[in-house]
Amino acid sequence: MRILLYSSNDQKYKIKREIFTMKKDAISTGLFIAIGFLCVAIVIAILIPVVRDVVGAADDNRPTIPGVSMSRPLEQQPLAADSRTILPLV
Repeated sequence: MRILLYSSNDQKYKIKREIFTMKKDAISTGLFIAIGFLCVAIVIAILIPVVRDVVGAADDNRPTIPGVSMSRPLEQQPLAADSRTILPLV
């Protein structure tokens, strides 16, 4: 069992000091959380465009697939080994 030997002014001062300390702790904790959320929001705001640019640039590296292929007939050229013209078989 505790016996209080303080006067009423001392008790009031202790109670006020405890309330002030609790308010100070609550305010500092709230500011800590608010600043943390602000930092996370800034990082997200910076990283989202950077990630979009990187992903977009990765998609641009794929080769294009042509829709229509164009072919020409093979030109006929005589061979120098014989005086006769030999045409390639196609």
